[in-house]
Amino acid sequence: GSPERREIIDYLNAMALSPDNLIKTKAVGGDTGMEAAEVLTIQPEDSDGWGGKMNDWIIQKLTGIVEGEKPVKKLQTFEGIGKGTAQKIVNIFSDAEQIETIRNGNLNALKSAPRMFWETLIEEAVNELGVHVDEPVTADIKRLIRMPGSLHGKSGMKVVPLTLSGFDDFDPLSDAIVFKNGDVEVNVTRPGVVEMMGKSIEAEEGVQAMPEYAAMYLMCRGAAELK
Repeated sequence: GSPERREIIDYLNAMALSPDNLIKTKAVGGDTGMEAAEVLTIQPEDSDGWGGKMNDWIIQKLTGIVEGEKPVKKLQTFEGIGKGTAQKIVNIFSDAEQIETIRNGNLNALKSAPRMFWETLIEEAVNELGVHVDEPVTADIKRLIRMPGSLHGKSGMKVVPLTLSGFDDFDPLSDAIVFKNGDVEVNVTRPGVVEMMGKSIEAEEGVQAMPEYAAMYLMCRGAAELK
């Protein structure tokens, strides 16, 4: 239904994703008689959903900065990150064991990084990882994804399954044309130009013969009637 489809949309584009749901401060109990310590955590990298995606993205992002030129200066461009914290981040992401600890969900080594640092990273990650879909169409149960081989009611063209490798070579105005059996006569009520099969067909008002695919297109658009 529409509400469930809306939830899928919100998940894909990370609508209202809160940093508080991703980066958390967790109390960990100590030995008897000792107070619980607070540990900064993130969901492990192998977690489902945005938590795992975010863990992986943060590691890739900060590792990339650390392995690049002048990492300390680059990290200092983040609001709230001073030279000392920047150097600490460089040290952590230069250590394979520390990175593995973060993969497992423990961010405590980066506890000194301010909240705004994590918020900036999460916002950037959402912009990169979020999928922007056609929201009205996706949420509307009346506009379902069409079955391959069916015809589009407003063009008469066929729904053609595509592979990613074949996408660039696909020409819908030729490859999705179905009706090619010669000419038919139609009464054009709304004149215009139909560009299909590499041709530009002038549809003048009144009765005229034209290729079947052009006639079908005009009839589906309500611009002509079969004579």
